[in-house]
Amino acid sequence: MSQIFKAFLGIFIILLFTLTIFGIMTADQDISNARDFKIQVISLIEESNLNEQVIQSCKASAINNGYKLETNTIKDDIGRSVSVEITLEYNYSISFLNVLKTHTLHDYAR
Repeated sequence: MSQIFKAFLGIFIILLFTLTIFGIMTADQDISNARDFKIQVISLIEESNLNEQVIQSCKASAINNGYKLETNTIKDDIGRSVSVEITLEYNYSISFLNVLKTHTLHDYAR
């Protein structure tokens, strides 16, 4: 009888660890996707020479991907755009552990 209890306890612990590791791997993939999206946005903005229409299309694309993209155009003394500050918010979640947080990535397109 005790062997059956130990066997089921072992299976339960293995299942618990498996679900936890799967949740962590999924959250890590979400982080990787957000970083890749941020790099793509910076590349697009820099290639367009800080074009406002491209920035707006990147914001629309961010919404479609479940991110929140905020930009701040930095201008020099004569009013030319010199860089764009980019803030990307994404959700970090491990559903099995009931973890849901918003993380932020900051960078600049020059």
